[in-house]
Amino acid sequence: DDIEAFREAVHHANRMGAIICASRGNIFGATDGPTAPHVPGTIQDEWVMCVGGTNNAGNYYDQCKYGGVIDVAALATAQLNQSCRATSNTAYGVIPFTSGATPHVAGLAALMLSLYNPSDPNSTQLVQEDIEFIIQASATDVGATGPDEFTGHGRINAGAAIAMIQGPSCNVFHFGTDVNSNNKSSQLIAQGIPVELTEPYTTESGQTFDKGTFTADVYKVTAVVSHPLPSNFMVDRYWERHSSSTVFNLYQTVGGTNFLQPVENVKIIGTPSNSSATLEGYVYFLKNSDCSIQGWIPAAPEDAELTYSVLGCQATSAHEIINPILVVYPNPVSDNLLEIAAPKEIGGLISHISIYDFSGKEALTIKDASLLTPDRKIRVDVTTLSQGIYTVVLYSGNGNFAGKFVKI
Repeated sequence: DDIEAFREAVHHANRMGAIICASRGNIFGATDGPTAPHVPGTIQDEWVMCVGGTNNAGNYYDQCKYGGVIDVAALATAQLNQSCRATSNTAYGVIPFTSGATPHVAGLAALMLSLYNPSDPNSTQLVQEDIEFIIQASATDVGATGPDEFTGHGRINAGAAIAMIQGPSCNVFHFGTDVNSNNKSSQLIAQGIPVELTEPYTTESGQTFDKGTFTADVYKVTAVVSHPLPSNFMVDRYWERHSSSTVFNLYQTVGGTNFLQPVENVKIIGTPSNSSATLEGYVYFLKNSDCSIQGWIPAAPEDAELTYSVLGCQATSAHEIINPILVVYPNPVSDNLLEIAAPKEIGGLISHISIYDFSGKEALTIKDASLLTPDRKIRVDVTTLSQGIYTVVLYSGNGNFAGKFVKI
């Protein structure tokens, strides 16, 4: 009952727009194991930004819990701070472990909210999913390549996060069935099946469904939404906004039982174009055994909202880089050869080079370390890349360096 009440409170805060940063927890002093849940950090990925810990070298700190839903990591070794526990103004204390890491992420979120002032009247202010996605996407990858169970998307990078939303060249835009023209349809995919609602849920219309067994009709809702970007802007990145959507995931069948977790979750299908995106989610018509309780959860198909965000950047300014170290040219590139000026900080230790499209999918990887020429230029054949905005990441023993370019 306590965890249900806790989940309800966190869920409500998320739906109301709160940005919740919470620690993954610590191994030090714990008796429940290094991967055991730690609430509210692990309570629900869609609702909370879960923070792991790094050491003084910027890598995973082995006194912090890992696994589960870690989004990013921050410094978790003892940090000297002025203490509130002593009367002397010279008293100091430390904030160690993930309790010390989490305020770094909350502080970065606050910094982004205070600095982001979009110049385009069609853009909007940042919300919780925007903050989480940008902090994840701008994080410095440490440990295994890509997201991992120890540091999530990596160590937070405040400068890179701010650079991603630096106007006027790049702005965040909100789109969805709630505000944009769209073509929405629904499809019945299961009828009269038993489902187990895993926790209570109250719809926006005020109807409450207690947890338990219901008979359900299941509908998939699909929407093609038009997103009118300003002239000369291109889609650079995109992500779902679950907290302002009213669709769920598809139920999960475990051991012959169909479990329905009442958590808002919308999915972008495929890659959005510069003018539209396709989204998908599920709604349910539930009724109990005597039909004394029946209705749509979380909304009827015609009322379901599916929402998302786009980071739109001016095509002429897409050469701006996440970390102002890697220089890429010509930019835009119209022929087959892209040149990368390797920063001296990498030394001669290049692991590989990866090029990612605007959805974050790896489009090209080069593992030939001999690509570095005596004049510190790296020449990459981009013939196979289609038109669009790309991020190139150079992985080296001395760190990872990123830049952007446009293929036209």
